[in-house]
Parts: sequence; C-alpha cells; structure tokens
Amino acid sequence: MRTYRDIMQDSPVEELRKTLPRGNAQWPAFGDVWSNLQRAAIAMSLSRQHYLSDLHVRTMAVMGTGHEEAMKAHQLLLRSYGWF
Repeated sequence: MRTYRDIMQDSPVEELRKTLPRGNAQWPAFGDVWSNLQRAAIAMSLSRQHYLSDLHVRTMAVMGTGHEEAMKAHQLLLRSYGWF
C-alpha cells in the first residue's frame, strides 16, 4: 500500500506558479525587474518572520513566470512594503 508520503508533490512555489499567467521573458527591463525580485526574495529568506511566508513564496513563483505585468506589479508591491 502506498502512503501519501511516497507520492511526489509539487512545492508550494510550483503549485502557485502553475496558477499564474505565463510569459516569455522577452521584454525590455526583464533583467532589472528579475534582479529586484531576487534581491527582495533573498532579503525575505534571511528574515525569520518572512522566510517561506505567503509573500516570499509568491515572490519566488512570480519570478518563474516571465510575465511582464505580473512581475512589474509584484515589484511595485514589494517596493511599497520596503523590501528594496
């Protein structure tokens, strides 16, 4: 009998990434936006209060989409929270 532990599952980041819109990451300033999101994700990972919080997981998921509007909107959200 197989148990629930034996079944491979997606991480919370991958589950959320599948629900977000997909992009091709071929737009101007992609690298700048991605590096800003990466900087905020690293800062959250170093914070005990925010490590793997909903905002941290969503940041990592948005980074993997390559969708221009989603990434820029999340960058503005993180900027308003003061992550960079």
